[in-house]
Amino acid sequence: MPKRLLISTLILGIGAIMVSKSHADPKVSSSTLNRDLGYQSSSTGDPVSRRGAQVSISAEQPKASDFGGMIFTTIAEPWTNRVVRVSAVVESKGESAKPWIWLRADGSPGKSLKFATSAGRPLLANGHVSVDLRIPPDAESIAFGVAMRGKGKTSARELRLDVSDYSLPGDEASAEQVYSEALRVVLENAYRPGNLPENLQELKPELSMQPGTGYQAEKPVRALLLQLHDSHSIFRSAEDAYLRSISGGDPRSVSVKLIDGNVGYALMPGVGGSDGELGRRFAVEVDERLMRVNGDARCGWVVDLRRNTGGNMWAMISALGMFFGEEHFGGFKSRDGSVEWWSLRYPSVTEVAGAALAHDAKVAVLLGPRTASAGEAVAVSFVGRENTMSFGAPTRGKATANKRFQLPDGSAIFLTTAVDVDRFGQEIDGAVVPDVLLSEDDVMSSDIPQEALNWLRSSCSSR
Repeated sequence: MPKRLLISTLILGIGAIMVSKSHADPKVSSSTLNRDLGYQSSSTGDPVSRRGAQVSISAEQPKASDFGGMIFTTIAEPWTNRVVRVSAVVESKGESAKPWIWLRADGSPGKSLKFATSAGRPLLANGHVSVDLRIPPDAESIAFGVAMRGKGKTSARELRLDVSDYSLPGDEASAEQVYSEALRVVLENAYRPGNLPENLQELKPELSMQPGTGYQAEKPVRALLLQLHDSHSIFRSAEDAYLRSISGGDPRSVSVKLIDGNVGYALMPGVGGSDGELGRRFAVEVDERLMRVNGDARCGWVVDLRRNTGGNMWAMISALGMFFGEEHFGGFKSRDGSVEWWSLRYPSVTEVAGAALAHDAKVAVLLGPRTASAGEAVAVSFVGRENTMSFGAPTRGKATANKRFQLPDGSAIFLTTAVDVDRFGQEIDGAVVPDVLLSEDDVMSSDIPQEALNWLRSSCSSR
């Protein structure tokens, strides 16, 4: 089930609560969700206490589309205008058991105002998971809990509802203020403003001017961005925008190794987050690992971008700096036709010790449909590079530049303001198409295509 549908189903599924019971704290109640579909749950402890609650969920014969779990509800008044966090240490048993936690602010009965979920996010090795939500002033109640899809068991210990360790700007922003600023940003900066209706100002929705209602502008702003038809501009809630600003790539996600004693291999997945210092550390550590292998990679390198879904392009390009020289290797073309060129001297690029060390090495670049956004920018940087050949399938088709614009309530628009061009100034029209097309099986496999290895070794000595 798509994530968006899953979230909608969970919101509506609260109406299927079965077997309510009183909780230890009279201000908190708990219930089992979808007991009639075969889900069992129990809890001990208090989720608003220091030690939290312990929750158990099990299902023996659920349908593939079913989910169930434990729901807690409490009044919103003590939490309004604050960033609230639900956290737990979650463990599941059973191959099909997929757990998550969630948090929702409700207005009048049956009306969901805001929702946050960890669904779709992989569990950390230590099992810790959390979601944050700023509770709006018009919220009347808060619902939160643990849910599971599939057969098996899930346990959550130290499940707690508490005030988060950070605050967000814009508590007093109104929906009208947020939308008006979003409209101004789009009209002044979007790469394709001509796709918008000519009477856009007349179509401006009537939104609340009451303080604290900024969250109500989310749907209208998303609708505005869709009208750009650039397939890349996105809206981020205040919570999401903040957490992305303090996160960065994990160098351990990059695989660097030597293949058969003469070919270097670098798997570069997406790098989430935009924290500058974390991006710098990522680049430096990955560069050090590449340098350790480079001396033995006499037949060249495989740079695998097949799983690269995007993120911070500068962290990735900096990490791969050994493959570039003094030249510019791509750029952003704005709507006025000007080009902002990329090079190792670009202000956002981290200087690494191995820069240009392998600028003349043979490089086989692997691409696929999951290669997207900043991952495509990395792919573009190799287009036209000497001694380079790309293999795989066309990329996602989001070879455009997104710039972050903060809105009055702390939410943000990541707006498409430019398109990528290669080192020759040629605009990338949609997807990056590889030089050598491979079968779907080869593209989706984690194996290195033999075609790429044969090309690298074609001019390499056998010693």
